[in-house]
Amino acid sequence: MPVPGSGKNAEEWTSEDKFAVVLETAALNAVELAEYCRRKGLFAEQIAAWRAACSSANASVAQQARGQREQSKGDKKRIRQLEKELLRKEKALTEAAALLILRKKAQAIWGTKRKTDQRPRSPVMCIVDSRSRSGWQPLAQGMCRAQSKLAYISALGARWR
Repeated sequence: MPVPGSGKNAEEWTSEDKFAVVLETAALNAVELAEYCRRKGLFAEQIAAWRAACSSANASVAQQARGQREQSKGDKKRIRQLEKELLRKEKALTEAAALLILRKKAQAIWGTKRKTDQRPRSPVMCIVDSRSRSGWQPLAQGMCRAQSKLAYISALGARWR
């Protein structure tokens, strides 16, 4: 018996033993291969992996170098992408920390804390300007756009009186 039997774990076999199994099973069909695997305590997937390893071991140096270069390119591209994402997240975190510090300083100076759901107290409501970080912002000088046209027109009239 040139190959160890079922008494030894297949992962502990030497490379010569694995190569011998690949040679023994090269001419077997699926049924014979299954019988062989049961006798030796192996799996067909293990033998297929060993066969692939034997094939790649005999590949030319140029093919191996090409494969390593392609893998290296992919790794470098992934690293650049991750570094860019990390930099973006660091900038966002820095900005958030700065905003928190400014908010705390403003609260310390003025002594009031504005709730996020609190709206301006004027009869005409301001609309949120998506470009503004502060939330509520008038869209025109001294004037806010109303939620209804009637309130907006009345506010315009009151402004010009």
